[in-house]
Amino acid sequence: MSPELETITERIIKLLSKAERTDNPAEAEAFFAKAAALQAAHAIDEIMLNAAAGKHVDDIEKKTYLFKGSYAPANVWMVHVLAQQLNSRVIQTKLGGSEVRCNVHGFRSDLERLDLLFTSLLIQGTRAMKTFIKNHEYYGSCTAAEKYQMRKSFLMGFGEGAADQLAEANRAAEKEQETKTPGVGLVLVDRKAQVNTAVEQSYGRLSSSRGTKRDYSGLAGGRAAGRQADMGRKQVGGTKKALGS
Repeated sequence: MSPELETITERIIKLLSKAERTDNPAEAEAFFAKAAALQAAHAIDEIMLNAAAGKHVDDIEKKTYLFKGSYAPANVWMVHVLAQQLNSRVIQTKLGGSEVRCNVHGFRSDLERLDLLFTSLLIQGTRAMKTFIKNHEYYGSCTAAEKYQMRKSFLMGFGEGAADQLAEANRAAEKEQETKTPGVGLVLVDRKAQVNTAVEQSYGRLSSSRGTKRDYSGLAGGRAAGRQADMGRKQVGGTKKALGS
């Protein structure tokens, strides 16, 4: 890692740490606006500079996450929606019981970005969920099953909202880079195509995963909270399932 990249990463981590500590949505949104833009712009700058120089500095790799327990579906979904915005592909395997393995395939730099964001969003999402259920008008009168669905759905929505923010930052960075170095869109499309080819060669034909039941009150609340997240600004027996492309 170059000294410059290390400095930028440190700045992003500091912004994420502030977001994890604050209870103020406006503050978290402000942190995201700075950090997500910084992260996206630097990532595209690096890609285009290396492409122009003909350098091969980034390989396609695999990052594995293991989830189990009540909130495994929400965690899987958060990884999925974030990976989609980072030119990466998620393969889900249910291992039995509540345990799920997610193999995320992508370029090393994109997987590093994913891990940084996901780790922080787990903390931010849990904190935001506690605030949501504390202030929810009907949560106290819900059954245990309804409460669980609401909490799980909140976390799924939180991931979607955060991914929306990441997508916006990526589009802005791509548009900015296009004014300096035309062709960035084609380079990014090619990276995604390379990842898809690598996944198909490794797994062959993949089946689609089924969705998971959601509470739309929780989903909407989580999505709204996720839009303010600081990110730097659903078979037993080992059946493989494709969650994204």
